[in-house]
Amino acid sequence: MSFLDRMTDSWFKTNNHGQVAFYPWGVLGKGYVLFGDEKETQVRRFARRHLLSGAGLVFLTIVTVGPAFGLLWLPFWTLFYWWCVNRLLQGCESIG
Repeated sequence: MSFLDRMTDSWFKTNNHGQVAFYPWGVLGKGYVLFGDEKETQVRRFARRHLLSGAGLVFLTIVTVGPAFGLLWLPFWTLFYWWCVNRLLQGCESIG
């Protein structure tokens, strides 16, 4: 299991009924029940890609331009994440 998988696994929890829930904002937000293995795989793939691309973008900016400019991506990346999560989780039941 890679480091990236362990990072994204913290966003997923299994409840007493065996259903997998995704918490896109961690402990700060509500969760969404993912019905079916296909949806879970799709959301896990999105979470890994988003985490990897976001970290890569910030790292590349810090190395090439400077540390202060790495923080400039944060509001844009957060809005993009919010938009993608809302599209991805349409039709999923929210909990919390």
